[in-house]
Amino acid sequence: MAFGTENVDDTNKLLNELRDRMKLRVNVVTLPTEDVSNFLPDKTNLAYFTEHQNELDFKGYLSNMFAAPDSIKSYLCKQYGLHKVPIFGSKAEAHTQRLVDEFEGIPIFFAGDTRNATVSSRYGNGQKSTTSQKINPKHWINKSVDKDLILQCDNDIKNAKNEHTKIHAVMREHIENQKVFQRKEEAKKKELKELQQKLQYKKVLKSKLGAKMEQLKTLEQEANNVDIEKERTKIKKDKRNRISQCVRLNAELKNLLGT
Repeated sequence: MAFGTENVDDTNKLLNELRDRMKLRVNVVTLPTEDVSNFLPDKTNLAYFTEHQNELDFKGYLSNMFAAPDSIKSYLCKQYGLHKVPIFGSKAEAHTQRLVDEFEGIPIFFAGDTRNATVSSRYGNGQKSTTSQKINPKHWINKSVDKDLILQCDNDIKNAKNEHTKIHAVMREHIENQKVFQRKEEAKKKELKELQQKLQYKKVLKSKLGAKMEQLKTLEQEANNVDIEKERTKIKKDKRNRISQCVRLNAELKNLLGT
């Protein structure tokens, strides 16, 4: 496994961080800048494999069997020639020798669960040797299943769900109680407001009543301060004056009329 970067500066920075500072034994490679579309399988071989797809159980090329950023796929194709490695199903196992003898440019191919590697002779005599190797799963990320642990986890999940249901029910009850309390509180506030308004009105009436009482008290005091005999004498005197004036006016009227 290795880390990949797209420029040399990033490669050096990553190496300094991982190897020099963190003391980790890792590989860092600089990815090629070549376009992944430049790495294509042999057209002749591809055309034949596609034409005889049912017979050979042709699946495609190794470079098309995984997804990766273009820069990483370009690196793998350039480094390992993944675009030249055809993949066949189990039907092709009966045609292994034919694939080795008749097709050039496929030093490695897969047929079913077998990896076939072909090496041509260095002496130019056309001799080829093929090594076949069964592919066994590595089980790198497989772990043994602890049924008791799974059962315990299932029970824990079930208990947690039940507890969640109980807590949720209690919360709903609290929420309903809170709503009832809020309604009662609003009613009490409304009642208090009405009482305050009545108290304020009572204070206004009391203030008006007090003013009337003061006014009545003043009238009573004024009435108590009146000298009745003096007022009676004054009225009699005024009455006599008015009678005298009337007699005088009557006499003057008779003189004017000459009677």
